[in-house]
Amino acid sequence: MARRRKKKKFFKMRPPVMAALVLLLIFLIASGIWMLEHRRYTRQEIAAEIGRFSAKHRLPAALVYSVVEQESKFDSTAVGKAGEIGLMQLMPPGKPGAPEEWARVFKTSCPSRRQLFKIDCNINIGCWYLARALKKWRKYKHATELALVEYNAGAKQANLCKPETLDGEVIPRIKIASTKRYVIEIMERYRALERRK
Repeated sequence: MARRRKKKKFFKMRPPVMAALVLLLIFLIASGIWMLEHRRYTRQEIAAEIGRFSAKHRLPAALVYSVVEQESKFDSTAVGKAGEIGLMQLMPPGKPGAPEEWARVFKTSCPSRRQLFKIDCNINIGCWYLARALKKWRKYKHATELALVEYNAGAKQANLCKPETLDGEVIPRIKIASTKRYVIEIMERYRALERRK
């Protein structure tokens, strides 16, 4: 009878143990998927993608490199306060921003959060958005500053910063302190990288 009791106790304990093992397995699988989706890329991998997509969108690689450093410090898993995603801090699906605009222009669905964490998707859309802003402001001497204002604060703010003349200054016209700091820091980094060439 003692043996039967042990078997009964074993079977009574087995379902909770099995449940714990199943939960552990689910956790490990979910963690593995999360790590694959949100893996950190090396600087070399990021630089290669910046080179590829800056060339595709006819942007100076040094400018894109400077934007990525400012936006995410090269952390492909970065998430901003407003939900911005990845290296170039793109707005998530459902919020106005580069991915939604990209999807509208190319008549396709907006990339998912998972896709926006992938560096090829993130850098491609970020470069496209920045290149479009640069093209829009190309007649101005300080087109890069205007494009950076648009990238950071939107087209409305860039229009407010637009100088009265084509060679007019942009930075003194930026009213949002954080945007002004953003543009100044990127431009300093960009010029420093260009001088090293």
